[in-house]
Amino acid sequence: MVPDPPDQQPDPDKTVIHGAGDTRAVPTGDAWVGREVAGYEIKSILGRGGMGIVYRAWDPALERTLALKSIRSEVLDKDGRARFLTEARACSRLNHPNIVTVYAAGEADDTPYLAMEFVEGRTLGEVLEERTPDWEEAVQWTAALLGALECLHSEGIIHRDLKPHNVMLTKDGVVKLMDFGLAKMDTNVTMTVAGMAMGTAAYMSPEQAGGQRVDARSDIFSAGTMLYQLLAGRLPFTGDQPLSVMYAIQNNDAPPLARDGAKLPAELRTVVRRAMARDPEKRYASAAEFRDQLNSLISAEASVTPSSAWRKPLWAGLVALIAVASFLLIQLGSGPDSAAVREVAMQHNELGQSYQAQGKLVEAASEYQAAIDADDSYSVPFNNLAALAMQGARWSRADSLLQRAQQLDPSYAPAYFNRGGVLWQLEDLSGAEREYRLAIKADPDGVLSYSNLGVLYLENDRLGEARTVLEEGLARDDDNIRVQYNMARLEVAEGDTTRALERLRRVLQRAPEDRSSRALFQEIGGESTSPE
Repeated sequence: MVPDPPDQQPDPDKTVIHGAGDTRAVPTGDAWVGREVAGYEIKSILGRGGMGIVYRAWDPALERTLALKSIRSEVLDKDGRARFLTEARACSRLNHPNIVTVYAAGEADDTPYLAMEFVEGRTLGEVLEERTPDWEEAVQWTAALLGALECLHSEGIIHRDLKPHNVMLTKDGVVKLMDFGLAKMDTNVTMTVAGMAMGTAAYMSPEQAGGQRVDARSDIFSAGTMLYQLLAGRLPFTGDQPLSVMYAIQNNDAPPLARDGAKLPAELRTVVRRAMARDPEKRYASAAEFRDQLNSLISAEASVTPSSAWRKPLWAGLVALIAVASFLLIQLGSGPDSAAVREVAMQHNELGQSYQAQGKLVEAASEYQAAIDADDSYSVPFNNLAALAMQGARWSRADSLLQRAQQLDPSYAPAYFNRGGVLWQLEDLSGAEREYRLAIKADPDGVLSYSNLGVLYLENDRLGEARTVLEEGLARDDDNIRVQYNMARLEVAEGDTTRALERLRRVLQRAPEDRSSRALFQEIGGESTSPE
């Protein structure tokens, strides 16, 4: 896979308090604590589970904290270990805002391990110990989780151990799917230990509880069980022993969904019932279908009253304004004023951008879709929805949305720029080059288009063309950090490290926090401290 063009907006820095698993009643004194394992300094134990131990670790090379999970050696046989490493590599390729990033995998002391992003926040299990969330909140969290599962399943990976303690809610309210200790590629192999199906009993699908082959629909059942618990404040299947719980899952339907003191929409009960159908053929066929059903409920509710996420006066007023404007347009009958229609769409789009800036991607997507529903000739929300799809590595979806944006407004440069990135990811390099050229034509002052096109040439050994394009970008904006950094990369490729060092020294004097420039500066022989 061709790497991301470096001038795309980077993801926010990811920090965390604990990495994966249940963090209560943490034991101490494990042999790895205080040691260096696989190049990582093991600081403390974060949690233990049926699959292994999660440690807090420090990566001295990249100077970051991470979570390192060891897998108990008795869990996997020789073939299982090879399969685990294959699956871990597949997980490391995942790039989704709702999935904890897997950095590396391997074996140390004859023990398999995963090195993962360290996330600051609490698990949904910990949240549930304190309160039962509003139904809108529960639906939004589950929709985000299903977006992560869609990405996971697209790589042929089944999670197999979905439960509230394997889902983090960051301090910024972002859902993060964790713990790939039980994840497996979608094959005919069933993972068991001593004849017992693996996974947490209360959240297993009927086929998993029975030790049968599972596919993506097993994760859908588990996600439905989690949503049931979030809505009702209790699990659908309980028992004194795991075997009794597994028996109930295989032989009984979930009890009717109800919640003490709160009214749940009838449509929501129908959605949960379908997700938890005992027969996989009767469930949602994909995580995306399940997610879209939940998002439609959120959108329907938002058209009547603000959700819990909008209860601050500013948001409530803006949503009320949109709702009133939409109502008035409907009442006007045929031929509503196009300016008024566009104004409604722009309000939805702006609200979507506000949500996106806060990391509330489900809400942002809902608002962008509402903008399109209000005015399907407005190119901007198509582009913005595509940007969300790009964050989730849903390249085909993004490409379709961007083509629509281009059709609606052939002069809209951001759609060409973003489609250049999509085609680059799809390894259509000539198509990416064409789109960046079109972005430059549509907006000659769009410096990042010059920057990305220059990198495209640079990474394909077309150094002369790279220099021409990057010089054009610098002629437009000589202070642009990304273009200066990429010009320094080009100078290194040309063998002129002296000029590259001087360029990077100037960049770091203006922007000492630019990590890419600092790393390259040190790599080619610059000082380890800040340039004077």
